[in-house]
Amino acid sequence: MTTFEKVLQFILKEEGGFVDDPDDPGGRTNYGITQKTYTDWLKKYDRPDRDVKHIDLGDVGLIYKELYWLAGRCDQLPWPISLIHMDGCVNVGPTRAALLLQKAAGVKEDGHIGPQTLGAASRMNPYALIRLRLRYYRKLTRLRKFLPQWVARIEHLMKELEATP
Repeated sequence: MTTFEKVLQFILKEEGGFVDDPDDPGGRTNYGITQKTYTDWLKKYDRPDRDVKHIDLGDVGLIYKELYWLAGRCDQLPWPISLIHMDGCVNVGPTRAALLLQKAAGVKEDGHIGPQTLGAASRMNPYALIRLRLRYYRKLTRLRKFLPQWVARIEHLMKELEATP
């Protein structure tokens, strides 16, 4: 199993299936993929629009690989930073996740992961990144109802780190 496949398994467990919570700014979501993300991705490949409720698992994997794993440069990060950062890309968006990674790594925070960020990330404490993300969640007062889920996600992430070498 590749690192991406291992990370994808974790993400899919955390994201679950279809939700349409009126309080979630992402709107209709399935396996963590919003309708807007799915529509934009389908359009990019000249495919007909489709309800995210019926998204194909193959498309889910392709979207996660292209829009989060590769876009977040997770493929160039060491384990377990790759897992933590990918989970952040999915949960808070690639730009916010990049800013958190840069802050935890102690480099310039510009939201673009380049050689300096990659080098510093390879030497950083993974728990520093987790703590920053938890602090970020706690500042999102308008989305406070989701905090228990986010805290549980962080706990699952830490268990995953403890369970894998």
